Amino acid sequence: MTERINITAKIQESREYIAERFRLGKNFDFILRDFKIKFQDGWADGFLIFFDGMVDKTFINRDLMRGLLQGGEEEPGMSREQTVFEKMTPLGPLSIVRDFDTVEENTSFGHCVIFVDGCACAFAADVKNWRGRSVG
Repeated sequence: MTERINITAKIQESREYIAERFRLGKNFDFILRDFKIKFQDGWADGFLIFFDGMVDKTFINRDLMRGLLQGGEEEPGMSREQTVFEKMTPLGPLSIVRDFDTVEENTSFGHCVIFVDGCACAFAADVKNWRGRSVG
């Protein structure tokens, strides 16, 4: 059994791992979108990943991204991880992922996975929509 690789708080490391693992640029079904998220102490880089044809892109654009991009009030003493989770939890089923194997499993099963700089985790949102996915 291979050892699981944990996600670090450095988003560039996560982005490089994801780009290599999912063959970004060669795998045309794989989508990676960059964004910035506002916190009280400034802006942080983020990105999300999913497979085209396996997710509800309307839900991602209308609900997930809007919730992330709109700055919100942070509770004093709340970690960045908690802040992101709290912003996104009302939007649907969400789980915290701490290793890249679980990221791959979630993405391959129709989840959108979100990474934010400063969070040693990713956030997997269940946004499955397989109606547009065909075989062959």
